[in-house]
Amino acid sequence: MKIAAVRNILRAQPFQPFVVKTTDGDTFRVVHPDFAMISPVETEVIFYDKDGHFHIVAVNHIVSLEPVREATRKPGKR
Repeated sequence: MKIAAVRNILRAQPFQPFVVKTTDGDTFRVVHPDFAMISPVETEVIFYDKDGHFHIVAVNHIVSLEPVREATRKPGKR
């Protein structure tokens, strides 16, 4: 993965939540641009979860960035 792709998805207007998939199968959901940060040397990305815990991921271990799919509701279900 190129760091430019991460930067572009974080700067998109309007921002769209996305899921990060890594080489070891981990996934991280980014619901707001404040929940991710690119390191100054651009070799890692830090992802924060809703509880404030963080995960440091090397850019070369990011396999994909995928938009979060909206859940579709079935009629009559709430």
